[in-house]
Amino acid sequence: EDMSAIEPIAHKGKANFIVAITEPASLGILASPGEYGADIAVGELMSFGNTMSFGGPALGFMASKQKYMRLLPGRLVGQTIEEGGERQTGYVLTLQTREQHIRRERATSNICTNQSLLAVGATIYMAAIGKQGFRQLGELCLQKAHYAFRQITALPGFEPVFNTPFFDEFVVKSPVSTQKLQQHFAQADIIGGYDLSLDYPDMENCLLFCVTETRTKEDIDRLVAVLKEVQA
Repeated sequence: EDMSAIEPIAHKGKANFIVAITEPASLGILASPGEYGADIAVGELMSFGNTMSFGGPALGFMASKQKYMRLLPGRLVGQTIEEGGERQTGYVLTLQTREQHIRRERATSNICTNQSLLAVGATIYMAAIGKQGFRQLGELCLQKAHYAFRQITALPGFEPVFNTPFFDEFVVKSPVSTQKLQQHFAQADIIGGYDLSLDYPDMENCLLFCVTETRTKEDIDRLVAVLKEVQA
């Protein structure tokens, strides 16, 4: 979508322009919400230095323009410079007058749960890969997902469901039942595409595939080989 075209429409109607980012790795190659005038941006962050989970704490992010900073929930960490000496960069909790331990019932932040461990993991991950690594991350996800898409849709009977741009997820309709495919995936120790008919009955035999930077060309080729075998 052309997000820059949405911004003037939202603001002309005196509405806040809020953007949800489902996969932050895409921002390594796409414009950031701030670049196209978003007021608030939210999204998932579990893929940055954290593992898949079937429960427990999770991690997301929320960013805003400066004028909304005091309305944000949760604790905010600010960057500053130490006094004296080498005046090294330091990080401190800031804008704490928003929080309930100071303002009580007038607080704009009343979050009591703590996802700090996950936030630390994501911070270490981003610091480790750096700015250039972040771009490479996005490029790898895009390239590998599109390679898998081309290989799968080149097989007879496997057709793309949507003809729109995608980042690292795509949907393919299979000529054989998804149940049969999943059985063969399991035998090959592959977590195959997600059967969308479980949530959308009208999408029978449609599989949602996700390919990230963690997958190799050999992994993708092995997946395609299983699809060929089932088809035969």
